[in-house]
Amino acid sequence: MKKISLSALCAASLISIPATAQIAPEASTSAPFADVYARYEAPAQIQTEKLADGRYKVRAPLSLLRSAQGSIHLSGANARETLYVNIAPQARIDDARLLLRHASSSAMDGMSPHLRVSINQQFIAQVKASTSQTSVLDEIVLDKQALSSGFNAIELNAIQRHTIECQDPTSPELWTDIDTLRSTIEFTYTRRPFAGTLADLDAAISPGLAGIEKISIVTAENINKSHLKWGALISQAIANRLDYKIPDISHSTATRIESETAIGPAPYLSTNTQDSDLILVGTFEEIGQYLSIDPASVSQEEGYLAIGPSPADPSRFVIIASGHNAKSVGLAIDALGLSSFPFADTNEARILEEDAVSNVNFAASAPLQSGKSYTFKDLGLNTTSITGSQYAQAALNFEMPANYFATEQDIVELELDYAYGAAQDPDSVLNIFVNDVFRKAITLSNPDGEATAGYKILLPSRVLQPGPNKVSFKAELNKSQIGKCAPRNLRNLAFILEGSSLIRLPDAQTYVELPNLGLMKNTGYPYSGVETEKFSILAADATSPNLAAVWTLTAKLGQIHKAWFSNVDMDFGLVPPANNTLLVGAKSTLDPILKSPFILTPSNNGRHKSLYELANLGRNGAVISGENPSANETLLTVVMGQNASTLENAVKNLVEPSHWSQLDGGAAVWREKPSTFATQSAQDTYFVGNLEAAERIAFHNAKTPLKWLLIMGGLLFGVASILAFVARYMRKRNQP
Repeated sequence: MKKISLSALCAASLISIPATAQIAPEASTSAPFADVYARYEAPAQIQTEKLADGRYKVRAPLSLLRSAQGSIHLSGANARETLYVNIAPQARIDDARLLLRHASSSAMDGMSPHLRVSINQQFIAQVKASTSQTSVLDEIVLDKQALSSGFNAIELNAIQRHTIECQDPTSPELWTDIDTLRSTIEFTYTRRPFAGTLADLDAAISPGLAGIEKISIVTAENINKSHLKWGALISQAIANRLDYKIPDISHSTATRIESETAIGPAPYLSTNTQDSDLILVGTFEEIGQYLSIDPASVSQEEGYLAIGPSPADPSRFVIIASGHNAKSVGLAIDALGLSSFPFADTNEARILEEDAVSNVNFAASAPLQSGKSYTFKDLGLNTTSITGSQYAQAALNFEMPANYFATEQDIVELELDYAYGAAQDPDSVLNIFVNDVFRKAITLSNPDGEATAGYKILLPSRVLQPGPNKVSFKAELNKSQIGKCAPRNLRNLAFILEGSSLIRLPDAQTYVELPNLGLMKNTGYPYSGVETEKFSILAADATSPNLAAVWTLTAKLGQIHKAWFSNVDMDFGLVPPANNTLLVGAKSTLDPILKSPFILTPSNNGRHKSLYELANLGRNGAVISGENPSANETLLTVVMGQNASTLENAVKNLVEPSHWSQLDGGAAVWREKPSTFATQSAQDTYFVGNLEAAERIAFHNAKTPLKWLLIMGGLLFGVASILAFVARYMRKRNQP
């Protein structure tokens, strides 16, 4: 990742981009200006195209169907890999095909190597391996009956041979590579008419292909801070169900239509949003005119929640969250946010206060706690067992708190329950890696095999890092094969790692240096909803693009831990409160506060300095983070675009994995393509936490040893000078 001066990049933008590039897209009639800073193409994306006959076509690169990066490398006589394609229930598949670009070792030429393809354990096709100098592209027509809603398993099985006599099944000549960027699964589908109920919410809001892509949150014309918070919580309710996707979130204003044919709970609703699922939110006084329900049938204390076909498109849904007052609307939204809420199989529900949890932040997946013990099963790693293979791997994934601080004395303890089979070579081992760095090895050398419970491994706590961590267990099992044509029997090779194994964490302290956008990227800190520190979210104004930007960012931050910001203060304004604050707005709106002495003038202690050397952002989005001028040791993070339109587009780009993964330092700018992303280190930082004084001094001395040596040298020089002065004084005094 390149790190350059933020002001330099903005200045370069002003020089390189003509004036027409600053015009809003809808106002410009010229062709888009080439982005000279975007030297690389954007990563592959899932593409959805609406056809002339009303159907849709989806193209999904195989690279997006697996967590590993790069091509699929199938090595060995019988190698396989399974990909999972999630198809949303809204789609009725009309036709599908799999395009595979692959190449195989030329050593297998003439030995009939081939690829076997199956879907959901049903054989689909087999294609000849390409042993020529270049890869080939094969098209496989898929039986649409083999695909179903939910996850579909596509298994690629390489049957490979390079000799008839004495073949080693692990020979390096046995390989096939599949290009996952240029291999795709494509299908054409028709959207089913929506017929779900509230009990089907989790299925209707699906991350699968052909599922939720656009969400429009619809309100009445007048907006206040309640609507801001309702939209943020609704966005989190959607994003948390989508797991890893952030939909295109927008805001629109409701208008009334007279219709005798429209159906559903909002038959008189019209918006300017196309191809979107709708969520209509507001009190009955604000939105009652669009609904089919009589508000008098709902009590003052109840929240009202309903779902049905959208009046704009019967294949999409509209969700209604309403009530007689702000509190009752909040009850309906709280019920929507709980994925485990026991909705009945009906299209509407009335929510009482005792039914929904309000005014509390919660997260479905929080970081581990210091000083606690966890079984591997608790952390998602169940018992892992292999037989007949020379290699086994299991990984323990977990998250440490963002402000986690390990001292030299802290120890992480692993207690492993494992076993291995007999008649293995004594050089068989279990290697242990922490965050992909080798840390420990266990020999598996007993010729009779062994079952071990509670095998202790001590690791320095500093090998763990704030945020995501991975502990990998890689077993290398060997067996002697004697003679040129010895049978390659590996069935006695066996290894098992029990889910009852433990990881015991030390009672660590907390200490963190801020600002740190890299920490926000990995953990959301301090805006993730799992911290004890209070934080606020401010929107600079109530325009639709600003609302959409705030809701999109809130969805992204909440999705990190599947959090729910019910107890977070959200409001409109420019002056941050005296706590950690996220401020979102167009630079044209933020100019008064950015130019005011409130931010640009240093405080009495000289700690508060300018967050940003102001420049015209052009097409750039920007995020700047620094110490909050309203309160020491709290954070202010400002996200902005030059105007409302560029702000909304910039935030939509920012939450994409290709951009979000590059966040670092104290400031960043970007445009649509990921290669335009640039970061700048924070100039002024501060520390928060409960680290003891002695550890704090040692930590800072280790960070800046030269400064420490200069300080100590100065102290010693000062002491020596004082002693010399005292000695001269005493000599003069004692002279006769």
